[in-house]
Amino acid sequence: MQIEVTAWIGPETESENEFRPLDERIDEFHPKATRTLFIGNLEKTTTYHDLRNIFQRFGEIVDIDIKKVNGVPQYAFLQYSDIASVCKAIKKMDGEYLGNNRLKLGFGKSMPTNCVWLDGLSSNVSDQYLTRHFCRYGPVVKVVFDRLKGMALVLYNEIEYAQAAVKETKGRKIGGNKIKVWILQIGKVSLHFITAWKNLVKISETSMKC
Repeated sequence: MQIEVTAWIGPETESENEFRPLDERIDEFHPKATRTLFIGNLEKTTTYHDLRNIFQRFGEIVDIDIKKVNGVPQYAFLQYSDIASVCKAIKKMDGEYLGNNRLKLGFGKSMPTNCVWLDGLSSNVSDQYLTRHFCRYGPVVKVVFDRLKGMALVLYNEIEYAQAAVKETKGRKIGGNKIKVWILQIGKVSLHFITAWKNLVKISETSMKC
């Protein structure tokens, strides 16, 4: 199965402070945490390969998007496969030099979708429990749960329900575990994608209505 991952695309003039965490607690439960790393204050000769060579040691890189003004690199969004890699990169590389410029790193913005990704779930949690829990934020279309890995997808029919679920659930406990939660960043998610993902990893699902 091929998943197209798209980095958040904003206007060409971004405020670097908008993406930088406001406190020193940089971890997977930070309120601004996403799988996208914002890299600001790039040197004008910075290339895709420069960024990949520097940041690949922190985790699996999914995508790199360099934003330019008049053909000159200004900042970039680098997407990892998990939030932990973004946290490692920020802690290690924020303020370090790339050429003559000191990098300014932070969490990039997520592109809103209608699907919530959960990680760190207890194997004792049931599909029905997840459905009941997330129905409080809006009608749930489907829940797909990989119990062995402790990961799940919760599909809503509207983006605002997914955003509310992430806002209210981030950093909280479900079934006794403090979970990691974020918006799945692949554009509008369909039932076709959910079915394909379920078949790929052979996991359980429920379409119980709220």
